[in-house]
Amino acid sequence: MSGAISPILQGVLSTEYQTGDKDQLALLEVVYLHLVDAPPLPLLIYDRNTLAIGADLRWPLWRPLGFEIRGLVGINPKTATVQPELNLKFEHWVVSGGSLWLDGEPFSLAGTFTATSKATPRSNGSSRRGARSDERASTFSEAGHERLGRPAVSEVAR
Repeated sequence: MSGAISPILQGVLSTEYQTGDKDQLALLEVVYLHLVDAPPLPLLIYDRNTLAIGADLRWPLWRPLGFEIRGLVGINPKTATVQPELNLKFEHWVVSGGSLWLDGEPFSLAGTFTATSKATPRSNGSSRRGARSDERASTFSEAGHERLGRPAVSEVAR
């Protein structure tokens, strides 16, 4: 894995609805991020020009029971996350339960976490586990280069 340093330009446009009750909230944000210097390799989670829309809705259902749903739709790179949650509030503590749905192209926020959660190492020896890790890295690298219109690493090596 390698890294790169670049100055960024970032803008956030946000609108929020509040009633004065911390359990009643509606929030909508549009986020744009631009890397000034072009990255030499594909980035995890971001592109050189990243655009996304995020939302959060929190509302009580019945006295101590409330819900919250958070979501993110990435336009570039394409990604989507939805996180619904039920909250049971008591005087000094809260019990929460929820789920997480992820979907997206390789190297996007959801695509990266989906790919890593599907990668399960074998338990029969560390040498094979390292080989599987190298295979995954090669697949990610080639997919990213293909997405950027660059030749895959395996083609450059030939």
